[in-house]
Amino acid sequence: MLGDDRLRHNIAVRHQSRTGQQVSTDNVSVFSGAQNALFATSLCLLEHGTEVIVPELYYATYPAAVKLSGATMIPLPTDVAKGFQIDIDALEKAITPRTRAILLNSPNNPTGAVYSRKLLMQIVELCRKNRVWIISDEVYAEIAPQDFVSVSSLTGADDITVTISSVSKSHRMTGWRCGWTVSPESLNDQFYNLNMCMAYGLPAFIQDAAAYALEQNEHTAIVVRDKLMRNRDVVKGVLSHMHGAHLYAEGGGMFVYCPVMDSVAAVRVCSVSAYAWMKAPCAGLRREFLLMLKRSLGESLNTLNRITHG
Repeated sequence: MLGDDRLRHNIAVRHQSRTGQQVSTDNVSVFSGAQNALFATSLCLLEHGTEVIVPELYYATYPAAVKLSGATMIPLPTDVAKGFQIDIDALEKAITPRTRAILLNSPNNPTGAVYSRKLLMQIVELCRKNRVWIISDEVYAEIAPQDFVSVSSLTGADDITVTISSVSKSHRMTGWRCGWTVSPESLNDQFYNLNMCMAYGLPAFIQDAAAYALEQNEHTAIVVRDKLMRNRDVVKGVLSHMHGAHLYAEGGGMFVYCPVMDSVAAVRVCSVSAYAWMKAPCAGLRREFLLMLKRSLGESLNTLNRITHG
């Protein structure tokens, strides 16, 4: 129910080599993608009457994944001027006796923001103090900038952190739907019970493919990361001098963000070629934001537009 032993072993080895956290197959559960892993974590950790703090901007499925557990999602605003980094004082004020977890995503989708070691250490300390879980969505970790820090690598985080990842981004295996959690054994036991009635395991050929991918070196992830960095540079070169806009393109993942003024009707980007062009102002200055609906990502989006350069 938890996944093929070979795959779980390879996940544990890869996670330990990347973070330094001492884990084994007993800490690993395999799911049909990172999204399913997040949903399972929500069902096993959360319940009616609890709260989950989610820093903005957040991935579009987070609200539903939290709500379906019965918990309440508490958005935590962030500021593009500060690189979308979490304000630790604001986070502390957001914690209540009902807070069960904080959901982190670094590198972030959709902003690309990468949380600093100092910030993550403060978050771990705050969560330990208040007996709060950390759910760390790290699907972009292996294609992150080299200064990326995993929460689970920090002292004091191992018994309060659930790390979620997959082969979707690092190995371009999105359609294969293979993700996982690395968590304390006590929580892993609950994943076993849930998987028994939810998925009953993944098809063997998918697990074999993921196990093989993880047995290889990190060449594929490095190729993907370098390609994204080149694409980001192209987008920056095309849009950095655009009148009325300022790019935020200093993070990881496959996104940059662009605050667009009223005089700009739309910015469209083709993610394959990283070619960008600006549509001329139309009658009545009617905005045509084609990249993402801001209400699905958080109120901090304001006039920002996401640009995908993957």
